[in-house]
Amino acid sequence: LPPESPEEVPQFYIRLSRPLVTRGLLGILLALFVVSVLLSLWLFGSWTSLTSTDLRVLILLGAKVDELVAAGEFWRLLTAVFLHSGVMHLLFNLYALYTLGPLLEGYIGHLRFLAVFVVSGLYGSLLSYAFSGSISVGASGAIFGLLGATTVFFLRYRRHFGDQGRAILQNMLLVLALNLLIGFSASFIDNW
Repeated sequence: LPPESPEEVPQFYIRLSRPLVTRGLLGILLALFVVSVLLSLWLFGSWTSLTSTDLRVLILLGAKVDELVAAGEFWRLLTAVFLHSGVMHLLFNLYALYTLGPLLEGYIGHLRFLAVFVVSGLYGSLLSYAFSGSISVGASGAIFGLLGATTVFFLRYRRHFGDQGRAILQNMLLVLALNLLIGFSASFIDNW
């Protein structure tokens, strides 16, 4: 858009929401990982569970397993979003949620933010179910949804945010490109 004089740019104020849903989601993701590690130790005596969760426990807790979803366990499409296969997997998603969550939730509010997270996570699981036969877990689909929503928000309102909005938009596009590059370069990542 061409630059406008300051008196032509509409002034507005957005009261930012506190990141309550973001904090809640961070707590849920962390708590479920602790539960999965403890269950791995308790049920299977697996000490490696301190760094990676036993697959049997992930299936027990609700991982996306195509055969089980096809047998009517549709809830797995949602529960898989909240489970993680290991510490690094969890930390990457916690960090992404911690950085994206407060920004987006602040601008669009609690309910819309939660809707973006849940719907994006479900669509990620649905795409994985449709195109990948592997067992999968993780909040990456939901995180990509938050990344996309943040990008669309700042693209739509970039004029109102000036240089800061353009910088955020550029960062979102860079993060998106880097995550796609990482996702497609690792064979064990379910990119769907």
